[in-house]
Amino acid sequence: LWHASHHKDPQPASRQEVEVEIAAVRQLGLASCQLDIQLDRVLLTPGGVLMGCWQVVGGSEPSDLRASLHEQLPGSPKKQLVDKVILHSTFARILKLPSDRPPKAVVSQLTNVAQEMSRRFCGLKVSLPQLWFVEEYDLLALALGGKYHEHAIDLKCQSPA
Repeated sequence: LWHASHHKDPQPASRQEVEVEIAAVRQLGLASCQLDIQLDRVLLTPGGVLMGCWQVVGGSEPSDLRASLHEQLPGSPKKQLVDKVILHSTFARILKLPSDRPPKAVVSQLTNVAQEMSRRFCGLKVSLPQLWFVEEYDLLALALGGKYHEHAIDLKCQSPA
């Protein structure tokens, strides 16, 4: 949903600053409700990402969560890597095309995979009861299997006092 730092615009933070950020996200979790989402489609982006696009069918609105995170984490990169209104999952990222096949054939095959995934999984409903605040200790740790630590933050759906 939001990047307090990312590989294109690293935002170094002290342990104390990270703890303040985690506390802010925990506060957001108290007032936010679990996200109930439904898979709308799977597509292949021009950049080689096999991406699932989701519709929110209940709970908190991701754009509201992003706005709150923007406010609560003022040191975050100004340019986020996520769209303000689209909720997506990256299922796979093609880093390099195989050299033994023509690029058009590979793209065609991957497009067919995306269409088949859409056909099979479109309509899948998922409930997301938590936010994760992730500390990545290695560059692109989540994507590349590096070292990271996640802080699971339950979405409590409590009314403000």
